[in-house]
Amino acid sequence: MLRVSAYDRVSVTVAKQRFTGSFAILPDALVPDVEVKDLDALSWADLDALHERDLEILILGTGARQRFPGTALSAELAARRIGLEVMDSRAACRTYNILAAEGRRVGAVILLGAPWT
Repeated sequence: MLRVSAYDRVSVTVAKQRFTGSFAILPDALVPDVEVKDLDALSWADLDALHERDLEILILGTGARQRFPGTALSAELAARRIGLEVMDSRAACRTYNILAAEGRRVGAVILLGAPWT
């Protein structure tokens, strides 16, 4: 199971890989280079690497501070019965580790280096 082993204001380490840009983590996979240009316009279509996953919860880490995406993402995830939790990236890393350790079907998108982070 993949876990976040370290994080700070500008990077996150998973499986000995240090990320300084946005990425997604799942218990069994890493998706590097997740590109989110506009948090307000973020939609499920932008997260196509997660579409084939049977997610129960998606955690969105929005950088140094919590910032909510536009309503489109929440509505799309609700229609798919996927819970959305939005928090700063440090809290997202901690929460992901806890939920993954519990065996939950969780994924996290950690936004680093974006203009608003």
